[in-house]
Amino acid sequence: MGLAVVLYFAWAHVVFPHNDVWRGNLPDPDDYMYLTQVLDWLKGQGWYDNVQHRMNPPQGVAIPFSRFAEMPLAAGILFFERLGLPARGAALVSAWIWPLVLLGFCLGGLRRVAACVVPERWAGASAYVALFSVALLYEFMPGHVDHHGLVIVLILAGLGFVLRMVDAPRNIWLGAAAGATLAFTLMIALESLPWVLLIAAWVGLWSLRHGGRSGAAFGMAFLVGTFVCLGATRPLAKFFSFDILTYSFVYVLLACVVAAPLVGAAWVTRTRLRWGMGLGLAVLLGGLFLYRFPQMATGPYGAIDPRLVPILLNAVEEAKPILRTENGWAH
Repeated sequence: MGLAVVLYFAWAHVVFPHNDVWRGNLPDPDDYMYLTQVLDWLKGQGWYDNVQHRMNPPQGVAIPFSRFAEMPLAAGILFFERLGLPARGAALVSAWIWPLVLLGFCLGGLRRVAACVVPERWAGASAYVALFSVALLYEFMPGHVDHHGLVIVLILAGLGFVLRMVDAPRNIWLGAAAGATLAFTLMIALESLPWVLLIAAWVGLWSLRHGGRSGAAFGMAFLVGTFVCLGATRPLAKFFSFDILTYSFVYVLLACVVAAPLVGAAWVTRTRLRWGMGLGLAVLLGGLFLYRFPQMATGPYGAIDPRLVPILLNAVEEAKPILRTENGWAH
């Protein structure tokens, strides 16, 4: 079913006479920036150099995109260049194909998640449900190569591991896989933080109720994964920087807040004592974290320069703080 949906979705874009991708146009400004970053990287720009030097010369503009999200595009460009296409043509072909590949992974993830809550024979129908979700399919349009589609796939993967962990609580590897997946997701895009924290909170409450080591495995994998991801994205000289707006050591400290209650409470057998220790550690460490980084109360974009607020927070949907009045979760 998933393959049929992917093929139909691709066919619909092929036959649509006004498809912008055929004209070399991409759906979103971020898509152009991603391809530009990839092409500059392939031409010799450093792995840790996240500055777009074509903008605002000579200082350039810092672009907080992950090299890991750019790797599949880079591989596609190199492949099609070997086939004889120029760099621009190889980039556009890669931009056409990669979102469809991600859509296939997304539908596979939906099926795995659905199979945890509905009978197996009905799980495949989730692909047809996705076909009628305009908001979801937009993220997988050919040419739409920013990180949003990848984040959706990773969140689904993490959620799938958690649901399987709930069904098999003795399998600590499922908890570890969920924690590592969410750590990688957070590195790809900071706007995934609310979903990462929601899933982590669910795992925490489940662990406090049922006990066991799966929650501890989730917390440790999330902490270690966050630390490893930071080492893969920041040079040693900037490893311990505290920058809320980019993936920095701040998020390793946040991972400690998530991991400590899960690991600490996992070794307590008495239910009431386990609840007291887990919730106590969460409140204490969470309070200390927000005391040190109060801007994080509104999300990763809470520390944005006030001069940029009228531009970013009014024009970029995923940059809006969680508690923003007109569209925040609290409202």
